[in-house]
Amino acid sequence: MLRGQTRILQQGYEGVKELIYKVVYHDGKQVEKTLLEEKIVKEKQDRIIEYGTIEAISRGGRLLAVKRMLTVTATAYCSGVEGTGCPVDHRGWTQCTGPYANGYTSIGWPAISGNGSRERPHIAAVDPSRIPLRSLLYIEGLGFAYAADVGSAIKGNRIDILMPTHYEAWRFGRQIRVVYIIDREL
Repeated sequence: MLRGQTRILQQGYEGVKELIYKVVYHDGKQVEKTLLEEKIVKEKQDRIIEYGTIEAISRGGRLLAVKRMLTVTATAYCSGVEGTGCPVDHRGWTQCTGPYANGYTSIGWPAISGNGSRERPHIAAVDPSRIPLRSLLYIEGLGFAYAADVGSAIKGNRIDILMPTHYEAWRFGRQIRVVYIIDREL
């Protein structure tokens, strides 16, 4: 397993111990307490968790050192600029980017969709608390991407992939994907 992955090999549970006491009361107050018998009714069982240690993957003929692996919910969006076909509401805001349809990502890079190659990676909107901005990513089934944008609905283990048109973003839908945060090429 990759670093960041865990798997429970054995569920744990607490044990049960039965204690039998002889308690002596005088005038309604406890004056003596003696342990007569101690018996284990149910043995405890430790939980066993396996942690991944693999730190590199091979993708597209490249050996990549991996910082972390995440399973995410992936959606898609378009830049909202003219020509993408993104619907505009009565305020002039596009459906995908709202009032921020200026053709740039939140870190100032041009919002130009890629093809997933190392030379033309996708742009992904991420939650910076989970995936640092400007990180190189490898998204299973899509290829390389840069974490170069954020979105108000992108929280936790979610990413939003920039597509060239609104139709392609709509067609992408919602998918579960494995994302590797790449440290460097080896």
